[in-house]
Amino acid sequence: MSDFMLEKENNLDLKNLFFFLLRKWRFLALWTIVFSGLISCITLLNGIRKLSSSSFMEQNRSEASAQWDNYTLSLSNLSTESERLRNRIETDNSYKSASYVMSIDPNAVYKANAIYYLNNIYTDSSGASVENKNTVSLLNSYNAIAMSSNIQSNMLPSQAGKESAIPESLNSLIAIAQDNGGKTLNITVSAANEEDAVAFLEYVDQALNVKTEELVQKLGKHQLSRTVNTPYIIKDDALQKKNTDFINTANSLQQSLNSVQKQLSDLKAPEIKRYSVSFLMTQLIKNLILGVLGGIICSVFFLSAGFLCSDSVHAADEFSRKTGLTLLSSFPRRLSESRFRKLDARIRDYEDGFYGRVPLEQGRLSLKNKLSVLKGAERPLVFLSASEDMEIFSELRETLPDTNHTHFLTPASLERETLNKAKESNAVFIIAARKDLSKYDDIQQLFSLLQLLQIKPDAAVLL
Repeated sequence: MSDFMLEKENNLDLKNLFFFLLRKWRFLALWTIVFSGLISCITLLNGIRKLSSSSFMEQNRSEASAQWDNYTLSLSNLSTESERLRNRIETDNSYKSASYVMSIDPNAVYKANAIYYLNNIYTDSSGASVENKNTVSLLNSYNAIAMSSNIQSNMLPSQAGKESAIPESLNSLIAIAQDNGGKTLNITVSAANEEDAVAFLEYVDQALNVKTEELVQKLGKHQLSRTVNTPYIIKDDALQKKNTDFINTANSLQQSLNSVQKQLSDLKAPEIKRYSVSFLMTQLIKNLILGVLGGIICSVFFLSAGFLCSDSVHAADEFSRKTGLTLLSSFPRRLSESRFRKLDARIRDYEDGFYGRVPLEQGRLSLKNKLSVLKGAERPLVFLSASEDMEIFSELRETLPDTNHTHFLTPASLERETLNKAKESNAVFIIAARKDLSKYDDIQQLFSLLQLLQIKPDAAVLL
């Protein structure tokens, strides 16, 4: 017989692992109860301690009140900010749709231009020419008058009678270049079309003429004349920047509004944890469930680790392959009368279905026929068990009605002399073992002993 070496399987057999865990249901139940009970006791004792502490309960009420106050304050601030931003966006959109300035295309702005000349030389009553020394003051005054003329957009021809038109100051559309040395004011106005540009420039001129007499009295005699140039179209970078700034501001406001609205949607009412008996019971139930899950997970982990690290061979076909023995039979387990043992038997019976379950009587008959072939006429049968498990032999005795020439040897009765006599009588040696091969070391010792005696087993029976 070649050296027998039972090696643990390298490949994980999930079926064997599954049924191994089922067979260990007592261990699973015990540690699940211990784990969940321990967590529940800790939770209960801690809860009772907190409920009996007046300082803790007062602190808990204060924290709960502070949480609610913070929530209501945040909700109020965010709601106010959201409303402010929404109103600002609506106001800006209304302004843009009704604004004359925003309606001007920056790439095609109509410009009307006039150059005003200040004549500060006048003739006095004696007929002599007199120079007014207030040239700069006069130019500054006319400049200020033009820039503050407060001409409204609804005064322009294109806006007259327009219901959607709103009064809007056009001062930002007036540009003035002042030349004190040349005593000139170069006034340019911008508009959406040529007609508006011409009218706009005339309104500026009227504003200057109205104030001329007043300036004569304050700053001395002078004359203001002008030269009007032909209107022209040009791209206006200032208006382009104004439009770009308006769009950027609108986008920024919308982003701010979106951010505030997201904060509002994310803002949830706090879960006020007012410590009470009902809260403790809820916490106890949650921790009990967590304890059950934790106990199951830990138990499965340690059992699986032990299963994978064990040295036993778990499958009958693996036993047959490694030993080279003929596997005569693999008996199903009997059902026990005990409720718990009946559950064990049901699990084992269900497990047998995965390995080709054979009815008990059919298995016995098959074994009897195979033994008859092996035994021949008068060869005795010697069943060798590596353990003191007598249930194995009990099952075999029920299977073999004639046991006169059949010997059942356990480790206690495995004597060299007995084995030598059986060998001399040309006996049939059959290994009897549990199907899960739980006594791995004992099986190896048995095979080592048989090898020393140069006895080669003929077959094996697994139960």
